[in-house]
Amino acid sequence: MGVFGTVCAFLLYYQGIQALGVVRAGAFINLIPVSTLMLALLILNEDIDASIMIGTIITIFGIFLVNSQQKAAIGTNQ
Repeated sequence: MGVFGTVCAFLLYYQGIQALGVVRAGAFINLIPVSTLMLALLILNEDIDASIMIGTIITIFGIFLVNSQQKAAIGTNQ
């Protein structure tokens, strides 16, 4: 399971790099803890407190900022 899951994840990540570019795809690495949190919530019925929610919101907002700044920079170069 570990080898298959890792290989699939890296193949999908490399496809993301080809589609989005290194900077934009690299920002999505920060979603690994968020997706782990969601799976723990769904599968293990873990509790989520305010600090975890704040961290999740900050992470998602940071990814949004990286992607919006990258789009703006691309738009000014053309």
